Amino acid sequence: MTTRRARGASLRSGRTVLAGIVGLGLLLGAAACTSSSTDAASSSSSSSSSSSSSSGVTSSTESGPGEATQLTDPSSSYERSAPTVPSDGAPASTAGPSSDATPTTPSAPPVSTSGPVPTSGDINQVVPEREIPTNSAVQLDGTADFGDKILARLTDVKAIDATARVPGEISGAALAVTVEIENTSSDPIGLDSVTVNMTGADDVPAPPVTTDPASPLSGTLMPGEKKSGVYVFTIPADSRGSVGVTVLYSAGAPIVLFQGNAGG
Repeated sequence: MTTRRARGASLRSGRTVLAGIVGLGLLLGAAACTSSSTDAASSSSSSSSSSSSSSGVTSSTESGPGEATQLTDPSSSYERSAPTVPSDGAPASTAGPSSDATPTTPSAPPVSTSGPVPTSGDINQVVPEREIPTNSAVQLDGTADFGDKILARLTDVKAIDATARVPGEISGAALAVTVEIENTSSDPIGLDSVTVNMTGADDVPAPPVTTDPASPLSGTLMPGEKKSGVYVFTIPADSRGSVGVTVLYSAGAPIVLFQGNAGG
């Protein structure tokens, strides 16, 4: 009787140990499955990351039937935007401004060739007429002074036969007068506005003629320089016993007057 009880207790004890072993095996199996699942998830995440990184270099666009697959490579954009180097080794040109460009030096403003410039005013302003004074007369071979160190001379008065060139001119006996202007000032002056007129006996105006050798003064006269121009006037021989030649070079300067006998 005692032996049976011992065997029964031993059997129950063996079953308990066996159940424990089976339970431990189940726990180890579950742990192994969990580890495998974790490794698989990690591997899947790594694979997804690698796939995403790879798609930054090459991406595939699914196309429908008959359509080609497009591949986008960032390096191709760099190659298209890179400057082209000439085959001869010259430096590639760029679209930006060149640092070697030579700066443009502004040129000096041109000197006025028509005397002093009048001041501006209102278009509705009534400007009173200003009478230009005439300096005292000098001989035909004398030197006249405009003031401000500007001088004038008649270096030649020659009788010629003039031929009219434009309507209003008169052909016939004439005088060709060479007028010289000298600039002894320190500033350049303009000669485009020089005006020369002649009168004969009884102060009758002598008509100007543009025929040769007429060559009016023009341009700029620099300090220390002289320049001459030729003016032609139709005037009969019997009106040359007392002629007057007036010269005006600027509206801001007085008129100079030459008087004398220019020959019969």
